[in-house]
Amino acid sequence: MKLYHGGVPGLVPGQILQPPARTGTPSCSDYDSKHSRSDRVYVTTDPEEAAVYAALAPWGGRGDVYEVEPGGELELEAPGEAGAGSYAAPTATVVAVVRRAISPDEAIAWMTAFLVNAGSSNDAVYGRTHSSCANRRRRRSRDA
Repeated sequence: MKLYHGGVPGLVPGQILQPPARTGTPSCSDYDSKHSRSDRVYVTTDPEEAAVYAALAPWGGRGDVYEVEPGGELELEAPGEAGAGSYAAPTATVVAVVRRAISPDEAIAWMTAFLVNAGSSNDAVYGRTHSSCANRRRRRSRDA
């Protein structure tokens, strides 16, 4: 199974992704600690979902998508929720760079299409996109 992470730009294969609690990097856990842990690195099987998080990367967005290998036990995020294809791990190692400099406009387009396909229900999408976190980060990025 291939796993992807969308986040800060400029990483290279071999670099280890550490959780926000170790790096101090802003993350979804700053907005929603109930559904997102600051002591974990989040990965997904969907490179397009990773691109949304890359576009919303801290400090202005335009982050990158990486193929990664988890470090430690891989935990299924939101078990039993519709659309769960996301996982958490203590760390992850960059295997390859998939895409660079994802724009916030691309994230907005993907999220809009996803919501239309899901029937515009946050409950149906929450486990897939952390919509409340992504929406707050998108608004902050757009207002900056």
